[in-house]
Amino acid sequence: MDMNYKNYFSALFLLLSAACFANEDIKTNSENSSKVFYLEEKLVSKEISVDELNDENFSSKIEEGYVLVDFFAPWCGPCRSFGPIFVKVAQDMQGIATFYKLNVDKASKTTSEYQVKSIPTIVLFRDGKEISRHVGSLTEEGLKEFVESNL
Repeated sequence: MDMNYKNYFSALFLLLSAACFANEDIKTNSENSSKVFYLEEKLVSKEISVDELNDENFSSKIEEGYVLVDFFAPWCGPCRSFGPIFVKVAQDMQGIATFYKLNVDKASKTTSEYQVKSIPTIVLFRDGKEISRHVGSLTEEGLKEFVESNL
């Protein structure tokens, strides 16, 4: 009878040890997966990046051609949802218009000058002059339509 308990406890110990090691492997793989995803995300965002404007460079960057500016804030939920859409459309419309972002918290002078009261707000400029604006988030198709209808 004493031998059965030893075998039972030995088997239980081996089973628990195997479960612990398996769990550790899952954690490690999960950590690696998120790191890989993060690296892939960084590569994608570098490929289709949109420059951020500030109070100092705003006027010079909107002077020529069609320029679309996304007035946003990093703490704004709708802005965070709209950000990837804005970047995707910027990639799709390269050569048609130049796309920039402007953080309203860091560029209060420009935000005030253009009377941006709600975010996200997108403003389309042609040769330095505002030709249209939209307040609120848009779908990818909606943003493309907004730009194309104002060119």
